[in-house]
Amino acid sequence: MISLTKAARILLALIIVTPAAARLRSQSQSPTNQSSKTLPKFDAISIKLHNGGPNLGLNLGRAGGHIQLTAGLTALMILTYDLHNLSQAQDTIVGMPNWAVGKAWDIEAEAPGNPTIEQRRLMLQSMLAERFKMVAHHETRQLPVYALVVIKPGKLGPQLHADAADTSCAANAPQSLKTDGSPAALALQDLQQFPCGRVAGGFLSPGDHVQVWSGGRNVNMDAITSAVGGMEYMDHPVVNRTGLAGDFDYTVEWDSRTDTEDFSASAAHGPVETFGNSLLEAMRDQLGLKLDLQKGPVNIIVIDHIEEPSPN
Repeated sequence: MISLTKAARILLALIIVTPAAARLRSQSQSPTNQSSKTLPKFDAISIKLHNGGPNLGLNLGRAGGHIQLTAGLTALMILTYDLHNLSQAQDTIVGMPNWAVGKAWDIEAEAPGNPTIEQRRLMLQSMLAERFKMVAHHETRQLPVYALVVIKPGKLGPQLHADAADTSCAANAPQSLKTDGSPAALALQDLQQFPCGRVAGGFLSPGDHVQVWSGGRNVNMDAITSAVGGMEYMDHPVVNRTGLAGDFDYTVEWDSRTDTEDFSASAAHGPVETFGNSLLEAMRDQLGLKLDLQKGPVNIIVIDHIEEPSPN
């Protein structure tokens, strides 16, 4: 498993969490072992090793059939198989090759018409099969997981509320809120700049790379659960076992300097030294939620074979 620096984890919180899906999709529906001959394909593909210079970005959402990406293999797998964040990718992809570490590729592709994001994902699967010679399959394994649970049944934390379906949220209209300067107020103010139905996140103030927030309006517990793996690196998959239905509004703020790389060790040996409110403490105090180390079925993507692509 690739080790992540603290800076990488903060980039994870800002980049991967922000576009998190508003619902959790079953990975068992992804046609990993479907023949590439039956999948839709790009009309033309250019793949070149990224050696610096302009970054083409990482976005499948543009209109039209032209796609531009700069991505390492892990990020490419996240896009292709609709994984929620880097934690999920590293926890559920087996067989990543050593040659891919530290490498990224500039990828440009043309597709006919205006394909949907789902169609583009299938085209990326075709590209991986043809240009990376990738062969992969799904397995379900019983593995350690972090179960997101309610600490006290029937009682939520002060910053987790059932969505009131107010008109401003429905209209996706940012609000100007007065703030008392507290972390919770600053996070709520920042959250208003994002539309409902998605999880967002960032630093609490410009130039502050310590205090981090995440939040969402009108999001269900599956979306919140999948976002936890983007708030900090998790060494096991996170699953929703809260039993909470419906949509929620929430914000959570924590100190990014707190080491949360090994939650298993923390659970076994007690709290680690912290600089401020850790993510686990923030979830407990602000949301009324915690992570329990359990075992459960996990859908794994196993890479049976893959090769470094030849540039063209």
